[in-house]
Amino acid sequence: MIIRITEKQDLAVLYSIYTSPTVVASSKYLPTVSFEMFYGTIDLHSEYQVHLTHCDDKDVPNGHLGIFLNSMPRTKHTATFVIAVDESARKQGIGHRLVQVLTDQSDNWLNILRLEVDVPADAEDIVKLLEDSGFVVEGQKQTALFRNGEYVDMLMLARVINRD
Repeated sequence: MIIRITEKQDLAVLYSIYTSPTVVASSKYLPTVSFEMFYGTIDLHSEYQVHLTHCDDKDVPNGHLGIFLNSMPRTKHTATFVIAVDESARKQGIGHRLVQVLTDQSDNWLNILRLEVDVPADAEDIVKLLEDSGFVVEGQKQTALFRNGEYVDMLMLARVINRD
């Protein structure tokens, strides 16, 4: 298994991962997002986005990490991110490896002090994965996400590095 830079030919497989029911349920994406719209959110040439793909032994993508850097001068030290793992590849440590790469890139290469993400409050596995990697719940947004006909609370998680 390898984690490498995302390439254009990966996008069709990543689209199928991001539109799978479990990923849609834990994200802000609509289940009916078009490939063109999905493709438009991933800019492989942007200096403000870093995209890495986890592949199996046959170089088939089964996970993705997108880091979104902030271009505003006063918040350049912050970033958000997305992580998705193919349903058939869950419980194999891929999410953990992608979070490790996220923190390594942020701490050692991107000069990011604060990583932040919103997660559905009922996504216990995701919250645990992030908490195990140093993220803390900073708050809860009530009825922040409309999912499958219901309003869902979102947890605001962040990982802050103190560089005194």
